[in-house]
Parts: sequence; structure tokens; C-alpha cells
Amino acid sequence: MVPLTAFVLEQACRHVRSWRDHSTDPQPFVSVNVSASTICDPGFLVLVEGVLGETGLPAHALQLELAEDARLSRDEKAVTRLQELSALGVGIAIDDFGIGFSSLAYLPRLPVDVVKLGGKFIECLDGDIQARLANEQITRAMIDLGDKLGITVTAKLVETPSQAARLRAFGCKAAQGWHFAKALPVDFFRE
Repeated sequence: MVPLTAFVLEQACRHVRSWRDHSTDPQPFVSVNVSASTICDPGFLVLVEGVLGETGLPAHALQLELAEDARLSRDEKAVTRLQELSALGVGIAIDDFGIGFSSLAYLPRLPVDVVKLGGKFIECLDGDIQARLANEQITRAMIDLGDKLGITVTAKLVETPSQAARLRAFGCKAAQGWHFAKALPVDFFRE
């Protein structure tokens, strides 16, 4: 496993644990990007358990975010590891859903809590009428599907008030992007 992965995971969990000690509702959580190969690493589950134990962060406050990867649903090791992480209480998110190798067939097989809708769909909500109408239908359908499967759909790359308003109208309950805030330094959250 790449030492940087362990460092990032430990630092992220340590910071969020500290913020949780000094915040009220809603309690913050952290989402850490990891690769499918990292998930399959034999030491990764032990690393996650160790970091959670060492930092005192509750497992439900950690979400692992995986890029779409065709291996996720085909590799039994990946499926098993995701199930083990989910059993600990760790959240599982699929990033850029609908853009890469995604297959709706793997959603019921994997313990997915969140799908992050690819930003290309969101960008086009402000585009020309033809592209906008098609992307609105796709976005609505993915949000509806997520609701029916009990999966949170997070819209990525929300940059304008009109995109945010459309997503709210579609029933999207989570979004991220510059419309809400640019990336903030750790010190911002200490204040």
C-alpha cells in the first residue's frame, strides 16, 4: 500500500475527530478518495480499523470514495473488502457515477451508500437547450433511482445558482461545488 494513503487517511480522521469534539449538529464526516487497488490491498482493512481506533473517530464518520472502476463489481476481493468495510460502519461512495465504467447492475451487489453524479451532467444543466433537456432527464432518473435504492445521490461541480435550484427541484439532497464554497484550509474549521 502507498504510504501516502495511510498518511491521508490518518490525518483526515484525526482532523474530523477534533472538529466533531467542538461542533454541534450536524456532525461532520470525512470522505477520503481511495483506488480499487487500495481497497483490494490485504492490509487496507487493518489500516482502517487501526486508524479509527487510534483517532477515536466513529466508523460512520468516515466515507471511502472510489472512482468508478470496472473491477469493483467483477473482483470478488473488492466486493468482499467493501462489504467488510461497510460492516464496520464505514460509508462507501462511488465517484463520478455515470461517466466511466459504471453499470447499474453493480449497485445492488456493492454496499454503496452514496453515488456522486458525474459533473458532466451538472455542467450541462446550464448548456444549450438540447443538451440541457437530455441531461435533466438523466439527472432526474439517477436521483429517482438512488431514492428507490436507498442510495444518496450527491451532485458534483455545482457552480451556479441555477444548477443548485434545478437539482433541488429534482429532489437532490446533497451537492458540492463552488456555488457553495471553494476548497477551504483546515484552519477554517477550527474557528
